[in-house]
Amino acid sequence: MKSTLDAAVVALLLGSLSVAWCAPAEWEASVRKGCEALRAGRYGEARDLLTRAVKEGVRAGGDETRLAVATRELAAAHLALSNPDKAKGLLRQALPILERRTGPESAQVGETLRVLGECLRQLERYDEAERLLVQAHRILARARPSDHGLIAATLTSLGALKVATGQFAKAEELLTKARRLQEAKSGDPGGLSDVLDELGLLFLVMQRSREAQKTLESALTLRKKVYGESHLKVADTLNRLGALHYSLQQPVEDCAYHLAALTIREQTLPPDHPDVG
Repeated sequence: MKSTLDAAVVALLLGSLSVAWCAPAEWEASVRKGCEALRAGRYGEARDLLTRAVKEGVRAGGDETRLAVATRELAAAHLALSNPDKAKGLLRQALPILERRTGPESAQVGETLRVLGECLRQLERYDEAERLLVQAHRILARARPSDHGLIAATLTSLGALKVATGQFAKAEELLTKARRLQEAKSGDPGGLSDVLDELGLLFLVMQRSREAQKTLESALTLRKKVYGESHLKVADTLNRLGALHYSLQQPVEDCAYHLAALTIREQTLPPDHPDVG
């Protein structure tokens, strides 16, 4: 997800929605704050704000399009909190509404397909995920060609999928392209850190250890700067650095990185979460 509030994205979320329902100002504010929290990496806050907004919108009989967009953003918060099953259910609700109300080739549909594709990737349903991510990339490249952040995020998910399925040459091609797009979009260091984290994993599994260490350390520096020392994304990169040192038979560094990652997860996630056990 984006590290800083992107005014264009929030405008897409709120400004382009149907105005058939005259939503109360406090409802709009809750959704806006939820989107801001999501893009700043405050996922628990985003989940709580958007959960309340969706429930209130349903109770009030709110406009379908507004509710579908809020539901998608709620799903993205659950996905960021490592709850892809919950996210998938919400996205399956939102997608047909947005296809019907905004058109099957709209940017809203493209973004929803992107999040759903990433959700299915995390659930290791790779064939379905790839189909949706390719479709999302096609739609977003046509509907929002200047939005390098969204397009790069889609390429990052596709690259990560290729890493998981052992297609390393294609993964490097996709992730290198995503990196260039993110570097051109200097206002999104969090998005760049996502690409670097996946590139670092690619180099790790390809046993290109020096490149892996350099790339993962760059991702870690960016993530700490953007999100703070005790963020789940920081834990993800620490975990990969631990795996790198394990592969290099450096048990002291391996243990230190994995322990630091576990400490963050224990502080952030519920005790029964699989990433804590």
